[in-house]
Amino acid sequence: MKKVLLILALSGFIISCSANEPMETRSDSVRIETIQKEFAGTTWKLSKYLSDDQLKDVTETSKADLKFEGGKFYGNGSVNRYFGSYTLNNSELSMGRIGTTLMMGPEDAMQQEYAFTALLQKVTSYEIVGEELKLFSDGKLILVLTEENK
Repeated sequence: MKKVLLILALSGFIISCSANEPMETRSDSVRIETIQKEFAGTTWKLSKYLSDDQLKDVTETSKADLKFEGGKFYGNGSVNRYFGSYTLNNSELSMGRIGTTLMMGPEDAMQQEYAFTALLQKVTSYEIVGEELKLFSDGKLILVLTEENK
């Protein structure tokens, strides 16, 4: 009789522990972990950005890139380095406030860098298609980055 009660008590305990976290949360966390692994270790080179309501190609000398690692993002804006934090929830991506170094450079590079970092703060979602990372703001494509060849 004691063994039966012990088994029932342990079964109840195990069931109650596993019931505290819904299945969606577990699969979401696995999905988020997988997505973060896709981001981590990849350098994304800026190829297009929204300017005057149109996607514009980067300057020929652009060094702008983006990297994600452990809840942080950072990169080269072309002239200055920048950094910040991000949150990821399924296809939703939110970039925190951005800090930058304060160097001066060629006017075209500075304008592109300003547009790039301003657009990063507007990101609300993303999509990875092949070797492209597409960043959106409220459903509108604002940045296209290409995976750097390793």
